[in-house]
Formats: sequence, structure tokens, C-alpha cells
Amino acid sequence: MADLSPTLTLHSLEKSGAPASAVTSIKEWAERSISKDSSGYAAKIAKAKLHGTEFVLGARAVGEGAVFGAILGGVHGMLPQGLDLPIPGTKMHMPLDGMGALLGLVAGTFAAAEPYGIGKTLANGGASCATVYSFRKMNDLLLAMQSKKSGITPGGGAMALPGKIGKATFTGEVSHGRKWKAEHAHTEDPVVSAARGL
Repeated sequence: MADLSPTLTLHSLEKSGAPASAVTSIKEWAERSISKDSSGYAAKIAKAKLHGTEFVLGARAVGEGAVFGAILGGVHGMLPQGLDLPIPGTKMHMPLDGMGALLGLVAGTFAAAEPYGIGKTLANGGASCATVYSFRKMNDLLLAMQSKKSGITPGGGAMALPGKIGKATFTGEVSHGRKWKAEHAHTEDPVVSAARGL
């Protein structure tokens, strides 16, 4: 029994070639002792272990999400165009968070057998990237719909609705040059204009 795997399951026990009577006895014991409805000591230990394991896995996933979110935030803050990288020779942009989601899924799949849960970490990173990507795109879609409904058109002289997750949202007024300020001076709130002069 020294080489018996600590992750032995009832399914693998059935396939192990053990005598049917022994397998039946073990299954009956498991159902009686560690089922979710059982109140025995073994069931309490099993439940405590289950909750403890899920807490650790959840804490790890949250930590990984925070790390990948910080990486995306750093990239967004450092690059002049944010997370939407222009594709040379075209008017299209490649969303870095969307690419991170795809790479995390693929890399996590191929690294599934690596030690220390590296594959799971990469998959969690991809999930974090997907969260940021879907948040940005849904936010921008709803703002575009609101702009269309209100009659605001890009370059039409009126200021766009606030809240679009673009570079200007995070870098503030530094990204607005004199030309932009001159073009939008007539649409800006007079109180905000006065506050700028302080």
C-alpha cells in the first residue's frame, strides 16, 4: 500500500482490479461516512478539507487575477494607445487583453501537466484578460449606443459622453493638447473652465 496514490478515486478503484467485494465495501463506507448528508466525524473532516482546499484555490485565483490585472493596467498606462495596439498599415487595432485571453487558454491547455499548477495559472491569467477585454468592449458598446441615441457623433463638435475606456480616461487632461481645448472650449461647463484656470 506504500505506493498507493493519495488521489485514489472510487472510479479508479473500480478499474484497479481489486476484488468486487472490497470495492463494494469501500463504496458503502464512503457513502455512509463522507457523503454530504452524513454527520459523522469523517464527513466533517472531509467537508473541512473540501472548504479549505476551495479557499486556497480561490485565494490563488484572486491573487493571479490581481497580478494579471496590474500587468494590463501597467501596459495600458505606459502605451500611448492603451490596450488597443494599432496594426501597422491598417486602421485596425489588436486588443492586447483579448490576445492575452487567447494565449492564456492555449498555454494553459498545453501546460496542464506542468508542476506547481503552472497550466492553471496561465488559464487563470487568460480568464483575467478575458474579463478586462469583455468589460472594456461592453462599456464602449453601451456608450456608443448612448451617443447614437443622444445624437452625438464623433468629430461633430460636441463632446463625447464620459466613461469610454480609452487612454484619455486614465491619463486625464495631459493627453489633451491646445487644439483639443480650443475646439471644445465652447462646449465645456463654465465652472469647469474657471476651475482649470486655478
